[in-house]
Amino acid sequence: MQKIPLFPAFRATALTGGSKTRACVFRSAALFVSTAPLATVPLASALLTGLAAAVVFPQPAFAQAMVRAIPPKAVAGVLEIRAFPDAVLDGGPVRLGAGARIRDLDNRIVLPASLSGARRVLYTKDGAGLINEVWLATEAELRAAREKQP
Repeated sequence: MQKIPLFPAFRATALTGGSKTRACVFRSAALFVSTAPLATVPLASALLTGLAAAVVFPQPAFAQAMVRAIPPKAVAGVLEIRAFPDAVLDGGPVRLGAGARIRDLDNRIVLPASLSGARRVLYTKDGAGLINEVWLATEAELRAAREKQP
């Protein structure tokens, strides 16, 4: 057995030779190499199994395949935000509702003040005629919305 200092507060004992895999365990503020085979150390075994599974079977990135839930009643238009709640929609003045939600291309809610210039959007209005939901739209989403409109 050979002692190898890792940090001033820790000391490690390394076992050389042998064909069995050994696991590192913490015991009373010092790091030692266990003399037990890896399978008998349940926590280390579970962690290594989980790590191996994560490397061999990576999870797909679900956010890349996300489909936005835009209601069929959403209308296509060109929106320009002025001083909240005032805006210009297709050349005419409109107002955003008090709880209006504006979603960007990644479906994140953005503040009206962060948008500048005219944007092509899909929007819905509430019963009072105020805009309550806005989606900054891609070309494909605009095309699909225009096909649904009469």
